[in-house]
Amino acid sequence: MEPTMMPAAARGWTALALAAAAVALAAHVLLLWGATTPVFPYDEVTLLQMSRLLAGQDHSLVIGAGYFPGWALVIAPLWWFTSTPTTLYMASLVVGLVVSAATVLPLAALVRRVGLARSQAYAVACVVLAMPAVAVQAAFSLSERLLLLAVVCLALAVQRLHERPTPARATMLALAATATYLVHLRALALVAVTLVWLVLLLRRDRRSAATGLAVLVVAGLAVHGLGVALNLAVMDAVPTQGTGLLAALSDPAPLLMLRVLASQLWAQLVGTFGLVAVGAVAVAQAAWGAARRRRPDPALWLAGAIVASVLVSVLSWADPAVLYAEDWRRLDGWIYGRYLDPVATLVVALALALLIRRVPGRVHAWAAAAGALIVTATLLAAAPYASTWGYVTVAHVPGLAPWLGLLPAERFDEGLHLLPTLGNANRMWLWASLATAAAFALVLALRRRPLAAVALAGLLATAASVASDPATDRFHASEGRVPAPVAETRAVLAEHPETRVAYVTGCAPSAGRGPVSRNYFGWWLVPAVMEGVADGSPDLARYDLYVACEGWPGASSLDATPVPGSLAYGSELWVRPGPVADGLRVPDPSR
Repeated sequence: MEPTMMPAAARGWTALALAAAAVALAAHVLLLWGATTPVFPYDEVTLLQMSRLLAGQDHSLVIGAGYFPGWALVIAPLWWFTSTPTTLYMASLVVGLVVSAATVLPLAALVRRVGLARSQAYAVACVVLAMPAVAVQAAFSLSERLLLLAVVCLALAVQRLHERPTPARATMLALAATATYLVHLRALALVAVTLVWLVLLLRRDRRSAATGLAVLVVAGLAVHGLGVALNLAVMDAVPTQGTGLLAALSDPAPLLMLRVLASQLWAQLVGTFGLVAVGAVAVAQAAWGAARRRRPDPALWLAGAIVASVLVSVLSWADPAVLYAEDWRRLDGWIYGRYLDPVATLVVALALALLIRRVPGRVHAWAAAAGALIVTATLLAAAPYASTWGYVTVAHVPGLAPWLGLLPAERFDEGLHLLPTLGNANRMWLWASLATAAAFALVLALRRRPLAAVALAGLLATAASVASDPATDRFHASEGRVPAPVAETRAVLAEHPETRVAYVTGCAPSAGRGPVSRNYFGWWLVPAVMEGVADGSPDLARYDLYVACEGWPGASSLDATPVPGSLAYGSELWVRPGPVADGLRVPDPSR
């Protein structure tokens, strides 16, 4: 039943919903604008090559940890209309924009069940999608936007089954859970939570729960088999994601885990202006009540999803070998948000819905206390030990993208254990914390005027996403550069499709060379297929173009000449005399 509102209030919420939809769309478009090529040699390129396979086209093998094929399935039909990798990549970003827009529908349907009017629910959904943790992903062709849609649909399916258990709704829930697994391997944690929730449902409705369990097991095994088979085809290897988590369990570092836990939760607070704490407290209270009553309430499922996501994220990164042992240090492991963001988005939507419903003040008080504890623990016990000067991948920490400009440009001594101040090299942690506290206080100050409070949250979300644009632009500029001669080579290859391309493996010297160069060159040269051939193999004579190491010693025996300016990631192009060399204006060394 639609909640009743005064006409003026109804018009206000309708206007806010329309405005929030417009600014969320604008923020997403701004962030994707100008992105023309992958900046992730593993995440993006693997799925893009997998999409070629699914479209029935030849592809180059890639190297990586492996990814499940949901996003590749969605963008595969694009190859039927273009074979140009730049066009395909930009088209995939537009598809991602459509996926994000479609997420509004199930998210609004979900929050309406808290007791919101339709216009209020759409306003909440659009505000949430304007937040940087969601909007920043528009700049990349990753699984995240499809995963968010799948997770929202899964949560809605849980709610619908709880409202009226039937075998049909249980089947839909099982299929929704396996759809999340199809999109991302780490969503297996949500499948496990759903399985446990269905087991608990057996006491209430044995037939529906048993149907859901049967479908979940069968469909889950089918998805797993499909994912493994496609990874074998694209990588010639099974996916290995999750090995870091297993390593953390086999050789735990408890203190480091606590520090990473604090800093990753801190990142969620900053990325949501503290609202995630309000939703988390409400979920904890509802889940505790459901557990005491021994009822499989949706809050119990959401609490399980939160815990499972946090465990996966923390255990994946709380590894001394990852955070400390390598010379190439990473900061993003400390503040990783990518594994938490889909479930956190549900929690933030719930927080805004409860703000409209005027949740009791004690929930806000508990949320403020929990947030203060997390911020204090992070500033005192995590930030001083993190490699704040380390490498950051924007898509891994989208909620913090507005603050990345405050990171230090130079490395400093880790032994300093530098407490953040407003002016030192660790200042990002403190500035972001203070801004989050101020934003949280402003939103709560308007809690008796829900329309104004949600409007303020939307304004903050949009401003943060717009402020993230410089970080995404810098990342694309530094990681998405394609050497001009490589782009020219692709054009020449299009005129000579019979040209055979080899990636020379085992090439020495190999400084700076590895899977990154193989994956990128394989993508840059699409639609040509790059085949791996060992250095010194007589089979190399059957090829016309090579991707080999700089100063390749074996080139002389093949009369191959380097293409000037093509060096990238330790590899460069080498071409034998012939039409491709003529097209690239590379002189014949024999003349």
